[in-house]
Amino acid sequence: MFDKNAQAEKLFNSLKEKAKHEYIPPVFFFSMYKVRGDIDQAFEWFERACEDRDIYLPFCLNLPDYSMRVPDDKKFTELLKKLGLNKL
Repeated sequence: MFDKNAQAEKLFNSLKEKAKHEYIPPVFFFSMYKVRGDIDQAFEWFERACEDRDIYLPFCLNLPDYSMRVPDDKKFTELLKKLGLNKL
């Protein structure tokens, strides 16, 4: 039987391992933690994406896929406003 959660966890761990040796855009980790419901970790990765000027960041703000969307959360809203990205 195929266990989606186990497969997702395996892929997530694989990506974390890969990130030890090569650059993985922070937005990827942001979306994974967000989907997992870990908003604090998601915010940390979102901040890192902003600091790194992650090229995928504007897509997070515009895609209809809710796994990539920024949560309606005061921390995220304030950071977007500070960076001038709240109008995207």
